[in-house]
Amino acid sequence: MSLSSFLRLEDGADDEEKTAALTALITSAIRDSNPELSLSTIYQQVAQNNGSAYLDPLHVLPSLLKSDQPAARDLIGIIAECSSGKEAAIAAQETLERLRETVESGEEEADASTISTLIDIVDLYTTVIPRIKLRKKSALETVQPHLTELGDAIDALGHASKTEQASEIVSAVIRLVKSVCGWIRDKDGGNTDPLPTLRDLISRSITSVTPFLKTNIAQNTFEALYPRLVVRAPGSASGSAQAPSEQVLSDAWTTYQAVGATTLAIAQLNSVSSIIFLARLEPSELSEPKVLSSILPVVIASIQANNGVDHVLAFLLKVLHARKDELSTNCLVPLATVLPTLASGHPDPQTRHQAFRILGLLLSRSPSALRLQVLQDLTSNSEFPQMRVAAVGLVKEAILDALAQKESQNVFASPMFMRTFGPILFRPNPPDLFEASLSIKDFEESQESRRLAECLSLYYVLLVRDEKNLTGIRDSDVLKTVGKNLLTPLRAQLGVWEEEANSSDHLHDLMPLVSLQLGLDRVYAAKRSLFDR
Repeated sequence: MSLSSFLRLEDGADDEEKTAALTALITSAIRDSNPELSLSTIYQQVAQNNGSAYLDPLHVLPSLLKSDQPAARDLIGIIAECSSGKEAAIAAQETLERLRETVESGEEEADASTISTLIDIVDLYTTVIPRIKLRKKSALETVQPHLTELGDAIDALGHASKTEQASEIVSAVIRLVKSVCGWIRDKDGGNTDPLPTLRDLISRSITSVTPFLKTNIAQNTFEALYPRLVVRAPGSASGSAQAPSEQVLSDAWTTYQAVGATTLAIAQLNSVSSIIFLARLEPSELSEPKVLSSILPVVIASIQANNGVDHVLAFLLKVLHARKDELSTNCLVPLATVLPTLASGHPDPQTRHQAFRILGLLLSRSPSALRLQVLQDLTSNSEFPQMRVAAVGLVKEAILDALAQKESQNVFASPMFMRTFGPILFRPNPPDLFEASLSIKDFEESQESRRLAECLSLYYVLLVRDEKNLTGIRDSDVLKTVGKNLLTPLRAQLGVWEEEANSSDHLHDLMPLVSLQLGLDRVYAAKRSLFDR
């Protein structure tokens, strides 16, 4: 069957008549509930009879792009390959404008179908733009409005994507950038610079869908840089498994580098995409102090909004690994403010652990006075009880660092340590905790049992390691105070609970207190070894 017969036209029908008839059939197949001919039948006839010349992009492309019929994608492919590149680009741009305006005005909500249309348009541009015939304008001037409109649409619609579609958007943009970059350079012969425009499009596409890009980059980085600090539950998988968005982001980073990105320029973009790209650099490439200071506002905002946190943590791990010097207080204070909240309140335990270890690394790069101030606040005033427990371990790290320094003015290796932390760590909280009737169950369900176990461990380390008594931990008055405020009441309370458990034949109730008893025994053994000679 000839195309004219299929269109029910006489053999002598002109091109305009064929175009009008084909447009009517396509419109009916998309819009009518019971069309005379299906879209797949139309596609077959167009493909078999070289009917691409009669496809009118300006009139049929908008409808095809919004259709969910598989044959619509086939016809769009023919238009992209064979129809006027300029007309197809104009039709795509108009569709994007209407799509964005409809969503922004609240007339419709963006959904998976909207995102599919967006991806189809990006793919259409990839094929169509290099086929546009230039007139008076350069290639960059010709394509700039299309890329700007595309970026605006991605900004407006990206929030509606999910993990799979988010990756598809980025992949489609990368294909477009590769195609357009070569075409512009070829046509303009070096007279224009398309790279800023293309970098901006990549950055906008990633920023818009960041919440849906799932990777394991923080855990992979953590395992690679600090393998001894890795904590993994029995039977849990390694973070090295390929995450859904990892490959597409690696491709995006490779492309971004190819269009002229530099480390400091990326940091100065002040977008979430900057973090995503910086997190893919080697630690040595992030050692320049300006990198962290430039991107810090984005880091803080991302943590507070829980957006791109996986990449933020990977970036911070690499920066702290590369920077062995003291960081500026302008960087330290904001990070020390937001990281405890992330380490305490994030729903993912792996993320909490990473944030906590980063906090420890951050404090190790801090002046000792600031480190003491932050830890004092975390061990006493933190709104998260679990942080008051975990921060005791950070105090232990700080005191060990201080004692390992041969000559320094570190406040942790001075009487200031006991003046600051003695009233906080070496007594129960509240101080009269054991004076009231307290059950084992209530004690164990609180964070105080774990906090006191950490405090006993810290006290033991101080007694043993502070051989020069720099902190004053071995002073007789300090020994008496800690004994009176912590050791004696805790020992007495453990004795009371043991008697109660023995009388009720519930010895298993004592199991949660084993760590406390062991810690207490170890402290008394150390005191006997050091002072009963």
